Amino acid sequence: MKTIKNKVIYGAVVTLIGAGGFVPTIASATGTTEGSLTFTDTGGTTQPVDPSDPSKPAPGGIDVDHTATGNTGNLTLDVVPKTFKFGTQAVASAERTYQAEKTVNDYQYIQVSDNRADVNGWTVSIQQDSELTDGGNTLTGARITIPAGEARNSLSATPTAVDPDLTTHEVTVTGSAQKIFQAPDTAGVGKDVSVNRWNSEDVSITIPQLTAKAGAFTNTLTWTLTAGVTR
Repeated sequence: MKTIKNKVIYGAVVTLIGAGGFVPTIASATGTTEGSLTFTDTGGTTQPVDPSDPSKPAPGGIDVDHTATGNTGNLTLDVVPKTFKFGTQAVASAERTYQAEKTVNDYQYIQVSDNRADVNGWTVSIQQDSELTDGGNTLTGARITIPAGEARNSLSATPTAVDPDLTTHEVTVTGSAQKIFQAPDTAGVGKDVSVNRWNSEDVSITIPQLTAKAGAFTNTLTWTLTAGVTR
């Protein structure tokens, strides 16, 4: 009696059938290809966007009423208002509130970019370096108020719509940091580009009674972006 055996020879299965010889059967063969992709930190600046639709660049570039900060990195504050102008007013003994002048586009905004992969949440705050002064006199207790504004995000299904996951705050500016714009510690929220936009004429300044004096008064307001959510 013949013995039937299976033999593997260099990857091919060969079956001995009776005395009739060898009938080769081709086995499956495999090969591999490696895919590769490298990510690096953004590192560069984010250009100003349209605050009405942050998924699009600012039409014509940044306007004359805003400043591009030039900040670089994965979490950046990209755009802030250049100035709050309250015009020329007559000296009054009583407390007075004055609205800011209309800007060229009738709005002001701040812009934040967040391209961090594994960290979420950020806060923008504002404070004044000093009270308004003309170099000799000080408008002690003068209060600049910025409205809450409307938040939008470039990754929203409808970027032109207000993003309910971002938080804006009305702020009366003091010498201490006041939070004005925030993204929560939630994956995906506040990523790519976010803006907070308000009507320029909704910014106001209140001068307490018996404070106004003749002169040209100025001060500097500082905007600060920090990682995490400030309570």
